[in-house]
Amino acid sequence: INRDAGIAPGVAFSHALRCVVQLDHIARGPDVRPEIQDFPSAAADGVRRLYLVRHGETNWNSENRIQGSTDIPLNARGKAQADAVASYLCDLPIELVVSSTLQRASSTADAIRSYHPAAQRTRDQHFVEMSFGELEGLVLSDIQLTYKTTIAAWARGETAMRWPGSSGESLDEVADRGLAGLRELGLLPGLEAHSNCPRHVCIVAHGRFNKILMAALRGDRSSSSTIAQGNTCINVLDIEEDGHCNIVALNVLEHLPAQLGRPSEAKVADSVA
Repeated sequence: INRDAGIAPGVAFSHALRCVVQLDHIARGPDVRPEIQDFPSAAADGVRRLYLVRHGETNWNSENRIQGSTDIPLNARGKAQADAVASYLCDLPIELVVSSTLQRASSTADAIRSYHPAAQRTRDQHFVEMSFGELEGLVLSDIQLTYKTTIAAWARGETAMRWPGSSGESLDEVADRGLAGLRELGLLPGLEAHSNCPRHVCIVAHGRFNKILMAALRGDRSSSSTIAQGNTCINVLDIEEDGHCNIVALNVLEHLPAQLGRPSEAKVADSVA
């Protein structure tokens, strides 16, 4: 947002979130760009709007090191990114701010909640990053064979394949716990909480987790690796009463100025945690 131009954050936001509408478009490949369109300024009656955000940068992100369930804090740039996304979202009617229990997501959510003092604030283990097992702490370039083999298996539909090590999770395990978390919040039907869930909810989570959750909500888990997620990106999801999900905007990074390191598409697409 260019504050010098006198643009109110909420007004700019309603015009800026215009990136992507359907995951099946993304699955066609990086050379096919989906139609760009504005999303409506308000969710339709009977629809709950979820703002799904990725955390700010950590030192392990900048080193392209696998984080997963390892609890790494935001670095200085990540804190500035968190402040930027919080300011960008400040005029939205967010009633509930939820985060992963990992500090990089929790700190980002705290920044967002500071602009919404009336909003409830919770931390939830359902939304932690995927566990990469024995790969956590390793640099991505050093584990290319293992990494690409697993990603390729998922793309073939082998979504029960886990990362190596006793704690490594599968895509299905992450999708199932993410959906369970949404159900417990009341964003999805099936539990009593559904009748009391606020209409505007912000969840701050993680790169790989967000990819898997959105693919699961759209009914195509195998497409999750085609989704880009940059640090502090915003995804806007409209969830209907029956649980049908429309992804209205994806990987929005309009709030990040150049000095905060808005990443290239290639780097975003490779983000893992």
